[in-house]
Amino acid sequence: MTQIRIFPWCLGVRWEMSGLFVKQALPSDTISETLEGKDITICCQGGLLESFFSLPFIELVSLIGNYKTLSWCGPEVGKEIVRFQGLVSSLEGEELDWSRYPTPWVLKGNDLFWNATYACFNGTSPKDPDRRIPRYAAISSQILSNLLGPYSSLYQPRFRKLKYSSEKQVIYIPSSKEKVLGWGREDVIRFREMLRLKGLDLKVCEKPKEWIPLLESAKAIVAEDIGNSILSLLVSKADLVGRPFVYGETHTFDLSKNKKWLDAPNSLFLNERFCPEVIANWIYKKGNKWKIKSPS
Repeated sequence: MTQIRIFPWCLGVRWEMSGLFVKQALPSDTISETLEGKDITICCQGGLLESFFSLPFIELVSLIGNYKTLSWCGPEVGKEIVRFQGLVSSLEGEELDWSRYPTPWVLKGNDLFWNATYACFNGTSPKDPDRRIPRYAAISSQILSNLLGPYSSLYQPRFRKLKYSSEKQVIYIPSSKEKVLGWGREDVIRFREMLRLKGLDLKVCEKPKEWIPLLESAKAIVAEDIGNSILSLLVSKADLVGRPFVYGETHTFDLSKNKKWLDAPNSLFLNERFCPEVIANWIYKKGNKWKIKSPS
């Protein structure tokens, strides 16, 4: 049975409860009226992928357009893509302890805080409905589905402050300097040389500000990190080289199923045991459709 609750940290907003869970959906007129004249902070918890999924919330607030100021608070790795979007006035918004709140909104005077990653963790305590229980879980298509909730064509983020590159090349995104698909520095050099012999340039990018401008024109993307892989599926049409991602002993995040679920056009190559020769040959075979010219 659906119940209506008003919480002391969000007075004036009527939230629907389904059992112990707060439904985050609100009527558009409620959103517009509540945001009016407010100093708004979009709050993000997590990493680069979660930061990307906070951008539609910024687009939504900007579209409504009746706020006073708009800020963002989140991980350091996500700040660059928020800068690329070009809508917030500050990247140093106040942080909140969201484990205390079962709602995605918190009102403090004229300040409104909006938890953009709320959809992942929204349980409440049976003994105390005002106390929120973080529901941590292995990454899954269900969590990704929750994050994609506001990701519609209407609120799809645009990188207004980003100048895309027109270079046609292969992007290589390491998870860290120490470990890149199990390769060492010599493997990377060999991989670059093999691509060069096939008429392709390799760009090694460690930071989002380096590889995001290349996504639109990239021919192929080699990424170890799951967040970078999913972001590539969402933003780029390039062929993608990744690997199966396993969390713990029982949880597997299937990138190929999520490619199908996202209806992404990318060709996808997943293999647990990579070597530069295998990846270079796969990219080259896919490269026939790019009309690659062999180097002279």
